[in-house]
Amino acid sequence: VQLAINGYNTYYWESERGAEIDFVIQRDGQLIPIEVKSADNTRAKSLKVYMDTYKPAYAIKLSAKNFAFENNKKVVPLTDRNIGNVVLFCIEHEGESVALDLR
Repeated sequence: VQLAINGYNTYYWESERGAEIDFVIQRDGQLIPIEVKSADNTRAKSLKVYMDTYKPAYAIKLSAKNFAFENNKKVVPLTDRNIGNVVLFCIEHEGESVALDLR
């Protein structure tokens, strides 16, 4: 909902072999995949397929893990109450190293 409120159209992607990405948005002519992993398994195989195929500048993965930036994926914890705002922050600050204090 926060993505739509802020003017982003959200799309769903599925490969011929069944890999799925929950949300794909467009920003400044670039596609940004957003994968949501609510289970304990946070490997996101579909996100790897998408990234290997389309080579986006980065992706956003929401999961049970803590904040991180690994393999061009911005990892955002699902437990944050302001998750929509955090995802927007990651999109708007592409390519920046940012330290967040969540106390």
